[in-house]
Amino acid sequence: MHAYAVHPGMIAANLGRHLDRSDLDGIIERARRSARSAGRRAYKSVGAGAATTFYTATAPGLEERGGAYLADCAISDDHAP
Repeated sequence: MHAYAVHPGMIAANLGRHLDRSDLDGIIERARRSARSAGRRAYKSVGAGAATTFYTATAPGLEERGGAYLADCAISDDHAP
Protein backbone atom coordinates (compact mmCIF):
# COMPACT_ATOMS: atom_id res chain seq x y z
CA MET A 1 0.00 0.00 0.00
CA HIS A 2 1.26 3.49 -0.88
CA ALA A 3 0.33 7.05 0.00
CA TYR A 4 0.05 9.85 -2.55
CA ALA A 5 -0.58 13.58 -2.53
CA VAL A 6 -3.30 14.41 -5.07
CA HIS A 7 -4.17 17.93 -6.18
CA PRO A 8 -7.51 18.02 -7.99
CA GLY A 9 -7.13 21.65 -9.11
CA MET A 10 -9.65 24.45 -8.65
CA ILE A 11 -13.09 22.89 -8.93
CA ALA A 12 -16.26 24.79 -9.83
CA ALA A 13 -18.19 23.21 -6.94
CA ASN A 14 -19.13 26.09 -4.59
CA LEU A 15 -16.92 24.75 -1.79
CA GLY A 16 -15.90 28.29 -0.85
CA ARG A 17 -19.45 29.40 -0.10
CA HIS A 18 -18.66 29.92 3.61
CA LEU A 19 -15.52 32.03 3.07
CA ASP A 20 -15.70 35.76 3.45
CA ARG A 21 -15.52 37.81 0.25
CA SER A 22 -11.92 39.02 0.66
CA ASP A 23 -10.60 35.49 1.23
CA LEU A 24 -12.58 34.15 -1.72
CA ASP A 25 -11.39 36.99 -4.00
CA GLY A 26 -7.76 36.22 -3.08
CA ILE A 27 -8.16 32.52 -3.85
CA ILE A 28 -9.86 33.26 -7.16
CA GLU A 29 -7.14 35.70 -8.22
CA ARG A 30 -4.33 33.24 -7.33
CA ALA A 31 -6.12 30.51 -9.31
CA ARG A 32 -6.48 32.77 -12.35
CA ARG A 33 -2.82 33.85 -12.24
CA SER A 34 -1.65 30.27 -11.88
CA ALA A 35 -3.88 29.06 -14.71
CA ARG A 36 -2.74 31.85 -17.04
CA SER A 37 0.93 31.12 -16.38
CA ALA A 38 0.35 27.41 -17.06
CA GLY A 39 -1.83 28.05 -20.14
CA ARG A 40 -4.91 26.30 -18.76
CA ARG A 41 -8.41 27.16 -17.53
CA ALA A 42 -8.79 28.45 -13.96
CA TYR A 43 -11.58 26.03 -13.00
CA LYS A 44 -12.28 22.39 -13.72
CA SER A 45 -15.60 20.57 -13.69
CA VAL A 46 -16.24 18.24 -10.76
CA GLY A 47 -15.54 15.25 -13.04
CA ALA A 48 -12.26 16.69 -14.31
CA GLY A 49 -11.22 17.43 -10.74
CA ALA A 50 -11.97 13.85 -9.69
CA ALA A 51 -10.00 12.40 -12.62
CA THR A 52 -6.60 12.69 -10.89
CA THR A 53 -7.88 10.86 -7.82
CA PHE A 54 -9.25 8.04 -9.98
CA TYR A 55 -6.05 7.96 -12.02
CA THR A 56 -3.97 7.69 -8.85
CA ALA A 57 -6.09 4.81 -7.56
CA THR A 58 -5.99 2.83 -10.79
CA ALA A 59 -2.83 3.61 -12.79
CA PRO A 60 -0.62 0.51 -13.00
CA GLY A 61 2.51 2.66 -13.42
CA LEU A 62 2.15 4.00 -9.88
CA GLU A 63 2.35 0.63 -8.14
CA GLU A 64 5.96 1.23 -7.10
CA ARG A 65 5.85 5.04 -6.83
CA GLY A 66 4.57 5.69 -3.29
CA GLY A 67 4.84 9.23 -2.00
CA ALA A 68 4.34 10.85 -5.41
CA TYR A 69 2.57 14.20 -5.89
CA LEU A 70 0.01 14.05 -8.69
CA ALA A 71 -1.88 16.76 -10.56
CA ASP A 72 -3.71 16.67 -13.89
CA CYS A 73 -3.52 12.85 -14.04
CA ALA A 74 0.28 12.74 -13.89
CA ILE A 75 3.17 12.78 -11.45
CA SER A 76 4.10 16.41 -10.91
CA ASP A 77 7.18 18.20 -9.60
CA ASP A 78 5.12 21.34 -8.92
CA HIS A 79 4.28 21.30 -5.21
CA ALA A 80 2.98 24.87 -5.11
CA PRO A 81 -0.74 25.38 -4.45
